[in-house]
Amino acid sequence: ALDEAARGLGELLAADHVVVRLTAPGYGWPPTATRWSRAGEESRTERLAALPVDWLLARQSRTYTCIDVRAAGPAIPAEERAALLALAAPAVLTIAYGETAGPTGAVTLARDGAGWAEHEVTAAEAVVAELCRGLLQAQLYERERDLVARLRDLDNAKSDFISTVSHELRTPLTSIAGYVEMLADGDAGHLTSAQGRLLAVIDRNTTRLRALIEDLLILSRIEAGTVRTNRQEVDFGALAGAAATAMSPTAAAAGVSVDVETTGRLTGQADPEQIDRLLMNLLSNAVKFTPGGGQVRVAVAGVDDEVVLRVSDTGMGIPEADRDKLFTKFFRASNATHHAVPGTGLGLAIVRTIVAHHGGHVDLDSAEGVGTTVTVTLPA
Repeated sequence: ALDEAARGLGELLAADHVVVRLTAPGYGWPPTATRWSRAGEESRTERLAALPVDWLLARQSRTYTCIDVRAAGPAIPAEERAALLALAAPAVLTIAYGETAGPTGAVTLARDGAGWAEHEVTAAEAVVAELCRGLLQAQLYERERDLVARLRDLDNAKSDFISTVSHELRTPLTSIAGYVEMLADGDAGHLTSAQGRLLAVIDRNTTRLRALIEDLLILSRIEAGTVRTNRQEVDFGALAGAAATAMSPTAAAAGVSVDVETTGRLTGQADPEQIDRLLMNLLSNAVKFTPGGGQVRVAVAGVDDEVVLRVSDTGMGIPEADRDKLFTKFFRASNATHHAVPGTGLGLAIVRTIVAHHGGHVDLDSAEGVGTTVTVTLPA
């Protein structure tokens, strides 16, 4: 930007020398200057390029013009005048740019001849204003790029932490689950009914913790790219039916019916394990957030070169203010938290990641008190 300003102004306004100074560094920028001379005499500008322009930034008028710097003129610092005299081009125009919060500096033009006409000063001021805006945009871009890099490093560190902690939790959790099973089987002696109820609570919470750890691990692996997507010919209708069957005992206990409806061509290339996890997460949410007497419907349809999986329920729905954040890790809708519905806030994040790995997209439509529909569209 500095080079272009110096060359362009020099050629446009028939200057003998142009010096563009950047005196207040921006975000990580060193003080610098660009020098251009028509006759290849850049050595004459070296002294001026090293000087600050604070004196001009402090003036009410940031434009300094002088017909002949050798004669008495507007007051300027002695070092500045001496550097201008070294140019051997007495007609001088200097324009300061920038603010204290951003990149600041000055553009100086000098020529051996007539002074600067009003239209030339106006043209130079316009170019300098654009230069200032360009430098400011570059500064903001560098700051944004640095921030993005730091956020990416932070996200990677968080993922590594989650993966490490999850692995470390699995070992003691497996031991706990094993001993609970042994106690429940009476290996350590007969249990009273009260002891049996306590063990049931431990077993239930162990299962919940295991599910959370598995969700954390699978999400971490998928995001890190360490989970291979093993595509093969699958029957999406059969996968949906199997997922509904697996969810039937939980749905029956909650008094919720689960129905599956299939239409069109239902086969395509996909990873069956990932699609099964996707369907189980969607069905688990639908059953969990639907009160007794409600209904969950799974619809699978082949449309052109796509397969559409749709899971809808007649549950509590999602408040409008929460919908934009639903696919964010660990986020839970406010009404789910209010009604103390158990969950980790990872299900939809996993669904979104699996869908992205298959080149599809996911949409969610919900009305509070009416129900929720999640639609997954995958290329067949």
